Amino acid sequence: MAAETTVTPSAPRTPGKPGLSRAGYAKQVRKLSEASVHKHWEAYVDIAWDDPALAVDLGDQRWQLLAGDPLAEHPWFKRQTAEVQTRIALTRIATSMRVGIEFENLLSRGLLIMAAKQANGSETFRYAYHEVIEEGHHTLMFQEVINRTRLPIRGLPRRHWHFLRLAQVFAVHTRPEAFFVGVLGGEEPIDYLQRKALRSSATLHPLLERIFRIHVSEEARHVSFAQAFLRRRTAELGGFRRGLLSLTAPLIAAHRPI
Repeated sequence: MAAETTVTPSAPRTPGKPGLSRAGYAKQVRKLSEASVHKHWEAYVDIAWDDPALAVDLGDQRWQLLAGDPLAEHPWFKRQTAEVQTRIALTRIATSMRVGIEFENLLSRGLLIMAAKQANGSETFRYAYHEVIEEGHHTLMFQEVINRTRLPIRGLPRRHWHFLRLAQVFAVHTRPEAFFVGVLGGEEPIDYLQRKALRSSATLHPLLERIFRIHVSEEARHVSFAQAFLRRRTAELGGFRRGLLSLTAPLIAAHRPI
């Protein structure tokens, strides 16, 4: 269990930053692993699920569309009753959590495959397992919310899921740099949306606020690792592979599940 935290701005994006040396990469990953030890949360320890104030109730009008959701300004949505708007908002939030579960499943599988290839003493091995554990708790949080809505929440279409699963296995084994471009393509947009929701003037349901604060705090480490991995990996690639990655990265990011 970690102390309460405030939302801080994401690390500045530095697409032109030079690649990391092996020593620099190992040092950064070691720091991320140590941060996972001292600042982490558990789904069923750090959330008071039985607190009435955190109850998931379809009649609770604190469930609102998140800041920036274009549906909030649509004339059709505005014509709906408060009860219908609440149900729509909760459905959209729970559906995004279900898709998040599926993305984190792919991410965790990829990290475990990568970890299995590491030599003894690898900083990457240790960090990968820290992240898998954290993603497991995120999944438990998301699924608990979904269960408590009692709504028929669905995730990705099965054909989309199977395509991503095959692409993930291929990328991790043969093009890990492409895999981590996909990781950032999934993590950074949701991190941005959650931070925006936390900073907005709108009142979030306290359960959603609690989950978002936990999620963005740990996702900051996950994004930092993916960026460090790509900086190190691209420093090792030849000109052709770097050129190919520059061409395919926008397509990979555009096909993110979230």
